[in-house]
Amino acid sequence: MDSKLDERVEKLDEEWINLMLLAKQIGLTSAEVKEFLKQQQE
Repeated sequence: MDSKLDERVEKLDEEWINLMLLAKQIGLTSAEVKEFLKQQQE
């Protein structure tokens, strides 16, 4: 990968981690997060 792509992937990874930690903090289960993401694709 080129360095710009690496930077974007790293930023996205960090954003996903933060989102998943927030979901956990507010009490969402992994199943609820998966269901939410699935609904957003429809």
